Amino acid sequence: MPRRSKRVADAVDEMVKMGHDPIQALVKLARDPDIPVSERARINMELARYWAPQKKAVEVKQNDMVHKVEVTWRGPKPQG
Repeated sequence: MPRRSKRVADAVDEMVKMGHDPIQALVKLARDPDIPVSERARINMELARYWAPQKKAVEVKQNDMVHKVEVTWRGPKPQG
């Protein structure tokens, strides 16, 4: 069985060959007035995860003292 990363790469290659972009497909659905508002909201919530970095609180212990640190992921900026 291929590793997950290989399977994902193969799936992406297949979608490219088919001319399919799942993000564009979701955006199209999110903007379709014939789709129920609740479903469009759910799609937009899912897409928002890729739009802005997510913050996560992390606890750091030092000499029995707990410090809370907020970490922001600084990855590539969204295209658009």
